[in-house]
Amino acid sequence: MTEAGTYVFANTRTAAVTNTARFRVTTDGVVGTFPLTPPPFGGSTAYTVQSFVAARAFVLDQAQLDGNFNRLGIDFVQGVGQSDIGAMQIASTGTKIKRCADFTFYTIANCPAASLRAYTISADSNEPGRWTFVDDANAANTGAFVLAQIGGTSVYLAAGLAGDSSRPSQFRIGLPSAALPAVFTARGGSNTGQWGIVDLVNGNDYTHTESTPDGLTLVHTSTLAPSPVLTGLYGMTYGGSNYFAIGSGRIFAVVGARDNLSKGQIHIDLVD
Repeated sequence: MTEAGTYVFANTRTAAVTNTARFRVTTDGVVGTFPLTPPPFGGSTAYTVQSFVAARAFVLDQAQLDGNFNRLGIDFVQGVGQSDIGAMQIASTGTKIKRCADFTFYTIANCPAASLRAYTISADSNEPGRWTFVDDANAANTGAFVLAQIGGTSVYLAAGLAGDSSRPSQFRIGLPSAALPAVFTARGGSNTGQWGIVDLVNGNDYTHTESTPDGLTLVHTSTLAPSPVLTGLYGMTYGGSNYFAIGSGRIFAVVGARDNLSKGQIHIDLVD
C-alpha cells in the first residue's frame, strides 16, 4: 500500500514482508506506527509495530482544559490486553477530572454514584503542559496527562504504568464529544501491526482496508451505530468482534470492545 503523504520508517526492527511502520504529519502532530517493545515494556527485543501519537503543542493554561470527552484506552497485564471505553469530563477551570467507570455507558451527569470517579488536577512544575491527577478517594492512585493540540484538535493523551498494580501498562486517548462527519477518509495504524485506510460514506458505511506485516491486504466493512447515550461514540461489528469508534477534527480512533475477542486492540488515524 503506497499513498501520498505517508512516510515509511527505515528500521532494522521491521523484519517483515511489508514494512507497516509508517507515519503521517499534520500541524503540531504526527500519527503513525513504530516497532516498539510490546507490553509490559520490559527488556524484550521482540519488537512489534504499534500505533503512536506525537505532539508538540499543549494546553498550558489550566482554565482551558475544561471539556467533555469520549475516552478510549487499552490496558495490559502481563501482556494480556483489555479495553477501556467511556465518558470523561475536565471541569472546574481545569482542576477536576470526572469519569464514569461503568460497563454501561452513561454521561457524567447520569453516571451512578458508585461508578463515578473524581480526581484533582495540578500542574507538573517540571514540565509545562503536563498535568498530574490524584484520585479523590485513593491518594495512591495517581497519573498524568497532556491535552495536545494536533491539527486544531484537542487530544487527551495519557500513558504509562498505572498506580493500580492490577493494570500496570496503559494508554488513553480522549477526543471532544462530537458527531463524526458523514464522509471522511483517515489513515493510520494499529497496535497489532497493520497500517490502513478508513473510509466513511453516507454517515455510517464504514470500510477499513489494512496491510499486514505478512504482506496481506484485509478489508473490513461494517455499519457505524451511534451510541444513544454518548454523543460521538459509535459501535460496530466485523470479523465476529465488536469495536467502538470516536473522532474529532483530524483524529479518528477505534478500540476493541471490553471482554471481547478484540479487547486490547486499538488503531489511531489521521483524517485527510
